Amino acid sequence: MGLAKRTYSLPPDLVERFEQLLAPGERSQFLAKLIGDWLAEREREALRRELIEGCRSEEDTSELQSL
Repeated sequence: MGLAKRTYSLPPDLVERFEQLLAPGERSQFLAKLIGDWLAEREREALRRELIEGCRSEEDTSELQSL
């Protein structure tokens, strides 16, 4: 897998604390995992909302058919 370089602006104190805790060779890998986990969670939440809405629509359809 290739890597893409990007530049983001972050508060200096946050960057300093981050760099104190992680060695230079570990930072990109850590951020990739953190972002990947965050994206996966957002995707799961979106799917969960879609499933709930689908169930509600199915329930509404069933109620109309029983009338």
